[in-house]
Amino acid sequence: MILRRWLARARTRLRGAAAERELDDELGAHLEMAVEENLARGMSEREARRVARVDLGGVTTVKEARRQADSLYWLDTLLQDLRAALRRWTGRPQFALLVTATLGLSLGLATVAFSLFDAILLRPLPYVDSDRLVRVFAFSRDAPQSLHGASLPDFEDWQRQVQGLSQIAAWVSFPTHLAGRGPARMVRTTFATPQLFETLGVRPILGRTFRDDENVHGGDLRKVVLGYGLWQDAFGGSSDVIGRQVQMRGRPHEVIGA
Repeated sequence: MILRRWLARARTRLRGAAAERELDDELGAHLEMAVEENLARGMSEREARRVARVDLGGVTTVKEARRQADSLYWLDTLLQDLRAALRRWTGRPQFALLVTATLGLSLGLATVAFSLFDAILLRPLPYVDSDRLVRVFAFSRDAPQSLHGASLPDFEDWQRQVQGLSQIAAWVSFPTHLAGRGPARMVRTTFATPQLFETLGVRPILGRTFRDDENVHGGDLRKVVLGYGLWQDAFGGSSDVIGRQVQMRGRPHEVIGA
């Protein structure tokens, strides 16, 4: 029933002038019938027509009420408001530009704020048991409000002494140049202890991750696990990437996983 009523209103709106003429004809017929009844009561033609118009409620008022009932009145009102706003904006282009820029900036800031809120608080981390992951920071007694990463000695102390953690890992990220296939490129590099992959529950598609005996400092040959994006972009997703050597920070690194 509601759908039929809405479709009827939509058809009325689309028919435009034809619907308006039908409305005029319908009101005219009702008016003439009322005039004839008044004439039959003995009124003069002028009096009969005046009384008929009064009883009908005024042609203009009735037409407006009928339009609201049979058409998408809210759409008419919206279009009228938009036309009025457009006329005002075209008459004051500087004001229109300022309002548009303000609205655009506000929408942009709101979108960025929601994206950050969604990524940080609403969307779960893409790791196994992400609700059990915690990130530990260090701070100085001289500046307790300033958080920073822990030093390697602190991390080793935590490994030995902290109870209640099933696994603990350390990492540090920074940009560096990568060379080995094609032109050198700047990539995001993460130096990590072997426990990082197990802590996050992440496994490579190819190869392996780091072993405990590879957790050493220095040496000419180091191990590297490629991220999926870099593996696809720089190496075309090749399955023979394992065992290749790439140059990072001027030193050779062997690809052991991807």
